[in-house]
Amino acid sequence: MSWPEKKLSFPSFLGSADKQAKHQDELGAKAKEEPRLLKSALLKKMKKNHQYSKKFFVLYDRTADAPAKLVYYESEKKHLQKLPQKREIVLEKCFNINRKQDSQDKGGKKVVALMRYTLDNCVQISFDEREEELNEWLETMLVLQHGKTTVYGRKPKPNFDIIW
Repeated sequence: MSWPEKKLSFPSFLGSADKQAKHQDELGAKAKEEPRLLKSALLKKMKKNHQYSKKFFVLYDRTADAPAKLVYYESEKKHLQKLPQKREIVLEKCFNINRKQDSQDKGGKKVVALMRYTLDNCVQISFDEREEELNEWLETMLVLQHGKTTVYGRKPKPNFDIIW
């Protein structure tokens, strides 16, 4: 009998290989936890041609094995059906997250918007005229981006106030 054909027998206190594999699967399932949903809303995303399209945005908290992220879907229905997302943006990899100042749409109407700068592009999210909601999203995303809570009750600030 050659060496690869031999089967080694383990002592009984180690248990069988099936039990050990099952135990490893259970540990892996416990370790991979589902990220907690912090915020979700139907907002407008600016396209390249400066027109807005409605998307369903979801903000997830960080977990032990996954960073915080902003995900958007075509609609809320696709999110509820657990269909693949349109795009996922990891907040810690963002260059900057800040509020867009003095912006208007094509009709000259004031737009309350949030800008997210990554190394490859920029995403603008419009909140119509809901300024309190924009401030809540901005503060939450800045805390998640910096990876810590506010110090001494101060609100987190963007890395850069103005980007050209």
